[in-house]
Amino acid sequence: NTTTATQNVIVDDITAPVTPVLADVTVGECSGTPIAPTTTDNCSGIVTGTTSTLFPITTQGTTVVTWTFDDGNGNTTTATQNVIVDDITAPVVPILAPITSICSASFVAPNTTDNCAGTITGTTTTVSPITTQGVHTITWSFDDGNGNISTAIQTVTVLQLPVTVQANSATTLFTNDLLDMEIISPSGASSYSWSGPGLSSADEFLSGLVNSANSGIYTASVMDANGCSGTTTINITVNAAAVLSAKALLSGPYVVNAGLMADSLRAFGMIPTTEPYGSTPYNTIFSHVNGNAGASCDPSVFLTTGNDAIVDWVFIQLRNASNSSTVVATRSALIQRDGDIVSVDGVSPVTFQGTTPGNYFVTIKHRNHLGIMTLGATNITEAGTAINFTNPTTPLFTRAAPNNNPSPLTGAARVQGGKLTMYAGNCNITTVANSRFISSNSTVTSDRTALFNYTGFAGSINGYSIFDCDMNGTARFNGLNPDRLTILLNCVNNANSTNNVIVNEQTPN
Repeated sequence: NTTTATQNVIVDDITAPVTPVLADVTVGECSGTPIAPTTTDNCSGIVTGTTSTLFPITTQGTTVVTWTFDDGNGNTTTATQNVIVDDITAPVVPILAPITSICSASFVAPNTTDNCAGTITGTTTTVSPITTQGVHTITWSFDDGNGNISTAIQTVTVLQLPVTVQANSATTLFTNDLLDMEIISPSGASSYSWSGPGLSSADEFLSGLVNSANSGIYTASVMDANGCSGTTTINITVNAAAVLSAKALLSGPYVVNAGLMADSLRAFGMIPTTEPYGSTPYNTIFSHVNGNAGASCDPSVFLTTGNDAIVDWVFIQLRNASNSSTVVATRSALIQRDGDIVSVDGVSPVTFQGTTPGNYFVTIKHRNHLGIMTLGATNITEAGTAINFTNPTTPLFTRAAPNNNPSPLTGAARVQGGKLTMYAGNCNITTVANSRFISSNSTVTSDRTALFNYTGFAGSINGYSIFDCDMNGTARFNGLNPDRLTILLNCVNNANSTNNVIVNEQTPN
């Protein structure tokens, strides 16, 4: 016999899962997702934690994650875990290109990369732009914001505004040479300047006649429109030279009543622009020593009229103070109507470049006049020494008998109107010996004979000629203004006197 009955048998889990102790976990340098922890329960099975925290975690540092453990029977427990994102890698150290700039250098912060996302920008304490010339070192710091810093070095070179000097003249000069220099710089320069011993300029050009006091360092400076400046220097050497301010008169073209020489050769355009003493036929008689053979003047020099008009070329010698027969230096120069002997520019005193100031005998010669020389050595200075060969009181050298000039001649030079003039008519220079005297006789070596052989008795030849003794532009033996008469008058000072007198040049050689 059976009967049945029902009964509720309850299995009721009322025990929560075990609360685990969760260790700190590092999930990465930039971001990471932790592995869900597990725990145990009184009932069989593994209970895995869940959380409301969103993964992956990207926040640097420690994030507290709350895990919930549910056994599925309505029993839960929670536990916290420190989840760490820890960036320990510094940004990449970049290789920074050097910067070179003129006057000033501007720069911008460079970038680099990092293991974690984001742009890393360098910072520095150096202020842009750099205007101090020279080489500068900039230290850049790159911070990833997570406490990691790297540094990089960048070199910045600031240069001067480029300045070069073009020397249009030599940099080794002599007294009264022209110094000529020019600053060459980039376009856009707003100002220039020169400074140096005795010479200065406010533009790009520096020029001027120099003397030994102008030797030294010259500084050329430039500033551009942005205020950027640059300088450079150049060394100039000026050697002291002897400078002569001489005065003489040629009796051939001399007009007593006017007290001046005639400038007919200049007026007729017959004077050569190149000095004649270094070429045929004069170079067999006139020898340049440390001279200016082949020197020329600008044709404009012959445009000057009046007392300073050019009459012709003359030949100057400086002779050794201990031996007047030894020529130390020569110069071809120009002589003006009033007798002033000037350089090839037509106005300046004569400078003997390469010949130092000191004591010298001074000789003045001319292509168809007899030369004259100072009696003693004279101090020829850099500042310029004046010697007046037209003054009868100026002592002149004379040779011993029988090569002196006896009465009625006046010694080394002819007196006309109270002034000394150089004897004219020396047109026979076939030999050195023949060029040392003037003769109006009929011998084959006389100047009169040389003139006759050139023109004939009644002929005349125009041009720049040694036979044109009065320097009027025409060589003529007979007729109007004959050069024969010039030879005669310079021999005897009297047209009616005997014509066999010989006038000797009063120089040692």
